[in-house]
Amino acid sequence: MIIRAARCLGALLFLVTSTALSASLQLEPQSLLVERGSTLVIDLLMDAPEEIVQGTTASTGGIGGSVIMSFTPGVTLTAFDLVAPAAPAAPPIGAPAGTEAFETAPYVGLIGRYTFSVAQDAPNSIIFTAADSDDFFGSFVNIFGTNQSFMPLQGSATVQVIPLPAAVWMLLSALGVLGLRARRSRP
Repeated sequence: MIIRAARCLGALLFLVTSTALSASLQLEPQSLLVERGSTLVIDLLMDAPEEIVQGTTASTGGIGGSVIMSFTPGVTLTAFDLVAPAAPAAPPIGAPAGTEAFETAPYVGLIGRYTFSVAQDAPNSIIFTAADSDDFFGSFVNIFGTNQSFMPLQGSATVQVIPLPAAVWMLLSALGVLGLRARRSRP
């Protein structure tokens, strides 16, 4: 009976301490207005808690991992550029296309920038989601210090697409109707 209680207590302590180590991936800006046919840039940021960063300084850059960006059809990923101190790494074996792997990324701050082009037939709302490419074990690890693996919470952003050409046509149509009304009302 005492052994069973000790095991339950140990499992409970493990669950409590493992959930305390959650970092997060963030996308900035989290909401944005763009025109069809334009280009947009979304920043990928990391926010790792103190427990993951133990024994290191935030400026050394010691996070390694791989991220997959998913998004609504209507945009095309044109580039992903890492920002120093993050360096490119080989993606995990069997990782889906579009997986970006890196090492020596900062614990808190900018990892890289995604550049997208918005199609002319893009929907009015586009949702972007950045998540760990390994959703079972997690691919992120603190390279320096504790060498502890972790799985960050996913980040998302929403982009509203403004159909500017349609708005211009509606404005011109309204001006034309007003012009015709003014011309007909003259004596």
